[in-house]
Amino acid sequence: MDRSLLREYQQWLSSHLYSASYIRKACFLLKQVTALAASEGFIPNDPLSSVRLETPKSEHTYLSSGELEAIELTPFTEWRLEKVRLWFLVQCYSGVAYSDLEQFAEKARPKQPGDSVELYRHKTGTRCVVPLLQPVVGALRTLGTERLPSNQKYNQYLKEITQTCGVHTRVTSH
Repeated sequence: MDRSLLREYQQWLSSHLYSASYIRKACFLLKQVTALAASEGFIPNDPLSSVRLETPKSEHTYLSSGELEAIELTPFTEWRLEKVRLWFLVQCYSGVAYSDLEQFAEKARPKQPGDSVELYRHKTGTRCVVPLLQPVVGALRTLGTERLPSNQKYNQYLKEITQTCGVHTRVTSH
């Protein structure tokens, strides 16, 4: 085994339409196997020890103002979809991550447009101050004390919402 075999493996995975992040993970696991085999004496040395795997660059897509407006102006009769639509609008107009939404909502509910909310990001512990815009305050008032659905359900419902609104951009929250 050598670097050329690793390149062939990467090309094979790519030709079978695996994502760049999956290819990196598969190659990382292969590197772990060769390192373990070398440390246990099954092979004389690790042929992949000097190989550095590149982190794939992800391309982010954003909603256009027209797409956001379509989501904003389309009410849903099913509460599960309306609730997720409102939570998503809170995210869009505040920039708050899914993992911080409930903490943000708790602090923002008693406030008025123009006020701001201070919170500490769940993932990093970083302090951030978020200004409250009218769409955020309105959505939170409508939501009341509604809980946020699980991330899996949230993304599933978002997909339904975007299809109904005619939005073709892939929308997820994580």
